[in-house]
Amino acid sequence: MFRSLARLLRFELAKAARSRLIWVVTLVPAFWCLPVLGWEAIAGRFQLSGTSAGGSPASAFRLFARAAGDGMTLGGMLLMLTASLMVAQEGSWRTFRTVLTRPHRPATWLLAKFLTLLALAGAIIGGVSLVALAGAGAMADFTGVVEEGWEFYSRGEMIHHAWLAVGLTAPPLVTLAALGTLCSTLTDHPGLAAGGGFATFIALETAKAALEADQRRFLFNAFTPSVLDTSYFAVLGGYAEGLSDAGWPSEMILYNIVSPSAWTLLFLGVAFVIFTRREFPA
Repeated sequence: MFRSLARLLRFELAKAARSRLIWVVTLVPAFWCLPVLGWEAIAGRFQLSGTSAGGSPASAFRLFARAAGDGMTLGGMLLMLTASLMVAQEGSWRTFRTVLTRPHRPATWLLAKFLTLLALAGAIIGGVSLVALAGAGAMADFTGVVEEGWEFYSRGEMIHHAWLAVGLTAPPLVTLAALGTLCSTLTDHPGLAAGGGFATFIALETAKAALEADQRRFLFNAFTPSVLDTSYFAVLGGYAEGLSDAGWPSEMILYNIVSPSAWTLLFLGVAFVIFTRREFPA
């Protein structure tokens, strides 16, 4: 099984490296950070030009939180779209039938597909973080949060929270990949798979907006950077603005890991059951 998985994974990674869609999904979220940073710079100058109150220049940590959060939002949506197409598209082309006559087990092939999506998620997180970090550093200084001579958070504390925000983005992005994989196994029509994925995502976002915080923590998308951002990037932005109550209790960080992991196992379990019960040529 492991030898078959290794062969399939090499095949899928090589195919992904040649795919224009994969490169678009990897690079677009990263470079989306640049116009976000530009808008933040314009808005910051406009705010500081007012006569109502003086203020210090925007912290680079706040710029990083905003740019990286928006980049991860776009990256997560594109990741789910790609995941919803990976199996359904091959089904419509009938190419996976050729692969599975080698022979390879359907479950092994689907696992290779999902591992390729995990590599794509890592590339999105890395690309967005690096571009947002470089852009924010070019516009402002990564210093502690100080207001009127009072240091709310030191530079070291802010670096810690920035790393935490990036790391805690990984579990919900993996769940989005699993959700897309599930939708992709339900049909051989790529359009239906993509539409089903986004419809599910919108339904989950609606549920997130309607639930209280103690109920929302059971939804994986409560920790995904999105338009209604309740992820740790929102916490990082609050810290950078000097909000003393912006942090999460320690159990929320645990939920950030456990809730998406449970949803990932659920989505993948259903996807594997559906896909392995399909009929394939011997």
